[in-house]
Amino acid sequence: MEVILVAVLVALVAVVVGSAIGFQLHNILSAKSQRAVEEASAQQMRRANARSKEILLEAKEQALQVRSEQRKASTNKDSKTNDNKAV
Repeated sequence: MEVILVAVLVALVAVVVGSAIGFQLHNILSAKSQRAVEEASAQQMRRANARSKEILLEAKEQALQVRSEQRKASTNKDSKTNDNKAV
């Protein structure tokens, strides 16, 4: 009878210890996975921010180019008008 009781107690302790170890292992792996997801998300955000800055800079450069071309066209038009008036 004592042998059965000891075996049951040992099995019960083994289940409790195994469950505790499994729970801790699950928590560690979950935290590791969550950190990896957060890091990947942060990296994507950095890339998106960098790309948005590139797009904004390209748009500003394009706007500057359009303004410059428009000024040149306006200057050419004014000089042609002045040449026509002089003749």
